[in-house]
Amino acid sequence: MALKRIESPQIKSDNDRRERSPKCEQYPAFSFRYLTKKKDFNLEHFSKKERRKRENAHDKILKRMSEICTKKYVYWQGLDKKRGCELLNYSQMKFSPKDLDLTSDSKLYIFRTESDEFRIIGYKAGDCPTLHIIGFDFDYSAYNHGS
Repeated sequence: MALKRIESPQIKSDNDRRERSPKCEQYPAFSFRYLTKKKDFNLEHFSKKERRKRENAHDKILKRMSEICTKKYVYWQGLDKKRGCELLNYSQMKFSPKDLDLTSDSKLYIFRTESDEFRIIGYKAGDCPTLHIIGFDFDYSAYNHGS
């Protein structure tokens, strides 16, 4: 009678698992880790006396961010800049993010709010779907908007 050899299962390394797992879907997720400290371009832009303006801006930004995370980046990039997003070089910004070193040619994603009143400015690193919000443009002063 011949004995059957029982093979032990191979133990996969973490690298094997990562290579076989599906790639992360490219739906935007948000982080405020690098939000600028400059009050003109962060959520402290409006004074306490401007409560209505502040609440209006926060509502519009939150509504837009809720919309942005429902579609992939390629969708937003396929639309015109008013409905989707536009990419600008970091060198065009008049502020810097907190604790993040970007090169002058680093691409920033600019999303406009529904009324075209405000801009959400973020940085996406490589294949990572996280959009790091580095600032907001509440009064068209974050970069040159042209004439």
